[in-house]
Amino acid sequence: MTVRGVAGDFVVKYKGGEGVTGTENGDFGVFIPDFDGERRPIYFVHKQNGKWVPEKSELFMNVLELRDGTELLAFQHEVPKKPDNSGVKDDY
Repeated sequence: MTVRGVAGDFVVKYKGGEGVTGTENGDFGVFIPDFDGERRPIYFVHKQNGKWVPEKSELFMNVLELRDGTELLAFQHEVPKKPDNSGVKDDY
């Protein structure tokens, strides 16, 4: 999907603790722009009267920074295979 000419992903919260998140299930979403090296805003959207209403957030998509402080200016397009002994489950 694109928003204002920028490609990205639109994600909707469909299940969760409404009292904890402060959002109703199915009525809150976020547009996350694809990383292209530019500083781009992340947009939140809320449903009002059955229509999605965008709201520009104070959050920006920047370079990917790893825990060790390394900045990645390019992101691998393929997800590397997980080692069998990693102990990480496929629950994503």
